[in-house]
Amino acid sequence: MTEKPAALLLEQAICTSLKEGRSVTILALGGSMFPTILPGTQLRLEPHPTRRPIVGDLVVVGRPDGGIAIHRAVRVNQAGEVLTWGDALPTPDGWGYTSVLAWPRILWIPWQPSAWTLWKGNLRVQAHLLSASLPCCWRKER
Repeated sequence: MTEKPAALLLEQAICTSLKEGRSVTILALGGSMFPTILPGTQLRLEPHPTRRPIVGDLVVVGRPDGGIAIHRAVRVNQAGEVLTWGDALPTPDGWGYTSVLAWPRILWIPWQPSAWTLWKGNLRVQAHLLSASLPCCWRKER
């Protein structure tokens, strides 16, 4: 029997909590949503079962392995299921349409000098904070 990595077990527990209607606060670890969500960004995941997602929303979805992903909705079908895509990834997520578990709210953004090199002058911090509050501005052409 193969043991599951501790990170996946934690993600599965978060997924269960969200399905039960409980909010969860986490620190983002991956870079798939750069520059909108930096590694170390504190996020509050809030389930809203009656809210219908729209294209451009940041959403929390369950992965086929039982973990979670926080990516952008790029398509929404009639049932309200979404096709997602990480901003920094070359292709959409391969698991197809899935239900939204929650919506992330950014609570705190870490200061990381490598992230600020994308900007010039005094617009560095302002531009990054704008990307957090208006993530649709950073959608790639797809």
